Amino acid sequence: MKTELTVVYVGVNGNSNRGKYFYSYDPSILLIEEHDCPITFSLSDETPKHYAIKDIFFSSSEKQFKDIAISSDGRCVSFTNKNSKKRLISLSILVEDTKLNNLINCDPQVMNKPPSNS
Repeated sequence: MKTELTVVYVGVNGNSNRGKYFYSYDPSILLIEEHDCPITFSLSDETPKHYAIKDIFFSSSEKQFKDIAISSDGRCVSFTNKNSKKRLISLSILVEDTKLNNLINCDPQVMNKPPSNS
């Protein structure tokens, strides 16, 4: 599954870093219905080039993710979702605005729904 992440500085009324930044995902719903599903989050063309993915964190994932890699230019992060347990999992993709030296927490949710034959 490929997901595009757009992050922009808005100054006020954003949804991250005390309202200074706005982020969104496309697609906005991440429903995984296959085992060993590769997932890639890429920064969109609308996201300034001086933004880079620095890290990714998972909550209560019960070891559902493996092979985590951030590209050398920081424009994407990829991993494999084992999808062996039905779960709603929160992620935190940490993006850095290297010009303003700010960290932006972008927190999608992944819904794991293993195939019925598991």
